[in-house]
Amino acid sequence: MVRGVVSFVLLACSQGCLEIKEGVFGDLDTADDAVLVDTTLPPDSRQTDSQEADSQETDAVEPDAATVAGDTAEPVDTVSAADTITPDTVGADLCPLDIDCSLIDTPCSVGACNAATGICELVARPDLLPCDDGDPCTLGDVCAQGACRGSEVWTLLHGEAVPTAQGWLETTNQTSPIDVTADGEAVELNTLGPSSVATGTMVLYSFEVPESAFDTHVLEWTMHVLAANPHNPSDAGVALMPAYTPMPVNGFGTSSQRSQMIYFDEDAIGWASGTGSASLDTTDGFHTYRLAVDDTGASVSVDGTEVLTRPSVELNGIIAFGDQTNDGPGVTGLPPDGHIRVSLIQMVPRPDVGCGQ
Repeated sequence: MVRGVVSFVLLACSQGCLEIKEGVFGDLDTADDAVLVDTTLPPDSRQTDSQEADSQETDAVEPDAATVAGDTAEPVDTVSAADTITPDTVGADLCPLDIDCSLIDTPCSVGACNAATGICELVARPDLLPCDDGDPCTLGDVCAQGACRGSEVWTLLHGEAVPTAQGWLETTNQTSPIDVTADGEAVELNTLGPSSVATGTMVLYSFEVPESAFDTHVLEWTMHVLAANPHNPSDAGVALMPAYTPMPVNGFGTSSQRSQMIYFDEDAIGWASGTGSASLDTTDGFHTYRLAVDDTGASVSVDGTEVLTRPSVELNGIIAFGDQTNDGPGVTGLPPDGHIRVSLIQMVPRPDVGCGQ
């Protein structure tokens, strides 16, 4: 080991000389620890071994094409060019002409290309558009904010609005204004005319209910009969029709539909065909009625008690309620008209088929 001060050493060589610069050194274990300068080169171009190594390290790193004026390049995103917005594309339509976004369609949303990004996105279809949520125990499925939603209890009518405001079709041969109101508790329909003078005209409200709905649900309605003239065969001032076909001229329904309708007199209910009836005071307040239809036939219950049955009932996807008559004064001298309040009509699940549990 050599310690000390080296003043100036010149070594002879054939091509040039290496100069050991004057300086103070610590432990010099080998000649490699010395700072050597090639004296054969002009002074301005001389460099030390350490400077040459630094230069080599610097040369090994190529400048990034994305590095400009000292800025650090951001990582390159792996999105398509159509997904990248640059100052040149701001405001431009980035959607290719042949783009097909229908592959992402849903029952309540439609695929559409976003012109600002060039990406297919879901756009909600209009609310209340009919759809199918895939659940057999739900009915009344409609679109809501891009999603299909149904309910196990499907409300068809409530007391907060007249039937036509709730989607029911009004059919009548009455020329004077229909006496129908809603007070928040019930819909009230009076076809007896002013001062309870019977008019002999029909007023029916119909609503589309799929036949398949009766596979998993029963029709339930809550009604108070205020007054009703006695029914005639196939005519009733207060009636519920399991099937109904509105007709442009007179919307009484077909003969078979009228024969299977349920009539409500003041003291009894029954099938209009006369095949069955049950004594009941329909005027003593609201009663809850249910109609169930299956492969074995049809039944009607009142406040939870079955009172009517029938071997079969025709369904056609439309139900109706109201005054179903085309008769003038009958045997009582009065046409079969009525005055009712209906607080609720709905489809409720049948527990016997696994719904509503």
